[in-house]
Amino acid sequence: MKKIIIAAFIVFAAMCKCYSQDVIVNTSADSIRVKVLEISPTEVKYKKADNQTGPTYSILKSDVYMILYENGSKEVFNQIEPRQFEGEMGQVYFIRKNGYSGSGVTFNMAIDDSPICKLKSNRYSVHYVTPGVHKISLTGNKFTVSEPISIKVVRGRITYIELTTKTHFADFTILIEKISETLAKPLLMELKENKKCQ
Repeated sequence: MKKIIIAAFIVFAAMCKCYSQDVIVNTSADSIRVKVLEISPTEVKYKKADNQTGPTYSILKSDVYMILYENGSKEVFNQIEPRQFEGEMGQVYFIRKNGYSGSGVTFNMAIDDSPICKLKSNRYSVHYVTPGVHKISLTGNKFTVSEPISIKVVRGRITYIELTTKTHFADFTILIEKISETLAKPLLMELKENKKCQ
């Protein structure tokens, strides 16, 4: 009888240990078992649940869908982009509303340094991309006009990339930014799809 009680206590303690942790769910629907230490305006700092004496990690708050706390409560920060289609690939939408005259008329989009599409103002293009981390870059007709960014493409989901022209006197800068579906949908309604991508 004593052995049964001890075994029951060990099982109960193990169960408590399993549930005495937080879970971060990112916007790609991946989960990480952690102990949340701090939530700042821009990031969440945490330690891994299985190594709470180890290093402190951080994740951008914009990449966090929600946190499930050990007490059962939850805090939602962003939305998970819903599954839009079936298949092994992900999709990337390039969206360009505003434009610039002269050498900035056409942007030559590239994924992992491979040219993908020429995009003019008030256009968008759709591309199937293998899941994983990819570099997004662009060039103007004569020169590079923006720093590249990295995105994570998820199978069966859409990643929206907006190209925004910022002007300052005679100079201009093009920003490449990942945006949410909520921001992308109204833009897409106003734009024309570039199906030929040339």
